[in-house]
Amino acid sequence: MGEVGSSLGSDALRQPAGPLPAVPRDDVNLSLDLQALKAEADRRIAEWATTGRALVCSSLYDACARFLIGEKAAELIARDHDLTLRRFVGAEA
Repeated sequence: MGEVGSSLGSDALRQPAGPLPAVPRDDVNLSLDLQALKAEADRRIAEWATTGRALVCSSLYDACARFLIGEKAAELIARDHDLTLRRFVGAEA
């Protein structure tokens, strides 16, 4: 689950549930391990934002969405997400 969490970006790793401080300005006191975790999380979310490819958009993410909100709703959200992403990155819909 940590891989999925870090794929959602550093904000997803903030307290109370995550290891990063709740307030981003407190990041200046991070240990080297937490600095590396934050950097990797930011890299992963940037990869998703720029290429549309990352663990966050994998079938595991889809499976969680389908379980939480139901099959039909998940299909509609996925279709809308794909169209939006194609427009964002300039690909043809």
